[in-house]
Amino acid sequence: MATTQYTINTLPVEVYLRGCVGYSVSDEALMTILIKRQVDFGTPVTSIEKQTLELCTADLYMWCASNPSSSSVIEDADAGWKHREGGSQKSGTDTARLISMANSIYKKYGEVQSGSTIRMNSFGMKLW
Repeated sequence: MATTQYTINTLPVEVYLRGCVGYSVSDEALMTILIKRQVDFGTPVTSIEKQTLELCTADLYMWCASNPSSSSVIEDADAGWKHREGGSQKSGTDTARLISMANSIYKKYGEVQSGSTIRMNSFGMKLW
């Protein structure tokens, strides 16, 4: 089991948010999300209102959903030795799940949901 240098009272919001998703998230992406919600980088999670923290999480889910479905992989090999670093792949199901989780939070707090609300119903063709 890994030990951490943070306690619940000292855990910075950016560390918390990175722990909410299984994707690599840059400081710049997190800063953009935090600025939108008027939260300072490094703010302990216990100092942030629950609504703001959840909306930051929803924004992060949307950021992850909007990223490309795959990222590059660096691979080195020499004789019998092989090393692979980086790379991830996201399915359409993963993207839909992230959007659904974000929309659930947005709906909870009365914010505009992302995604189309238009539904098409096919009634088939009628031959005369």
